[in-house]
Amino acid sequence: MIDPNPLARRGIIGLAVISMAVLGACASGADLSRTNPDYFVADISEGKLSGSYNPAGFGTAEVRDLLAPNCAGKQLSAYSEKPVEGLVAFAATCKGGTEAYGGNIEFERRGDRVIAEGLTYDENGDLTMPGTH
Repeated sequence: MIDPNPLARRGIIGLAVISMAVLGACASGADLSRTNPDYFVADISEGKLSGSYNPAGFGTAEVRDLLAPNCAGKQLSAYSEKPVEGLVAFAATCKGGTEAYGGNIEFERRGDRVIAEGLTYDENGDLTMPGTH
């Protein structure tokens, strides 16, 4: 039997797929780090970097090294950690302040590399590219 309206059926399926993707995007960085140890998010706010990572995927030294390029001076001035519900919460300040005024940066291990992607903004609210200042 020929489907009388195949485009409508595809539209409904496409809408369902998009809806699932949007709902999945609502998960927090900590939730994603729990299920994917190769992923974490650093939030930038008030000149500080903070977030949490899964110790099954990252270690203290590596996280510090990944955060430093987001500092105006490319160096952390302070760094602290504490265990929280199976993850490691971190807070860092930068020598010379952060490059961006606010936003977040996602880190994900892909093979032997860690990819950093982010959405950051300056004090005027204009979008910036992490690591390009």
